[in-house]
Amino acid sequence: VFNAMSYSEDAKDVYRYIQDHTEENATISFNKPPVVAINTNRTSVSDISLAEQGVPLYLLITEDEYAEHQVTDEFASLADLEASYGVTLTLVYENPLFQLYSVAR
Repeated sequence: VFNAMSYSEDAKDVYRYIQDHTEENATISFNKPPVVAINTNRTSVSDISLAEQGVPLYLLITEDEYAEHQVTDEFASLADLEASYGVTLTLVYENPLFQLYSVAR
């Protein structure tokens, strides 16, 4: 689960943002759920389809070229992801390596 990207300054920055600006019961979808859960004290899942209905949902993606497979890799664009899952994504935060989207279902 550990790699340098997971604990880079950009990662720590986005974890702080999640802690400070998302609901305590929010679910964060990311390719490494344990890393996000440990560092944000939020529920985390590997795919947005696995998130419990009725709770705030966010999608965290990374621009790190060495990152493990993530849900966005399966789609040509975020618009394709939105169409496939029937959701709307709104960018709420970004830094050089990460983007955090709110997910409206």
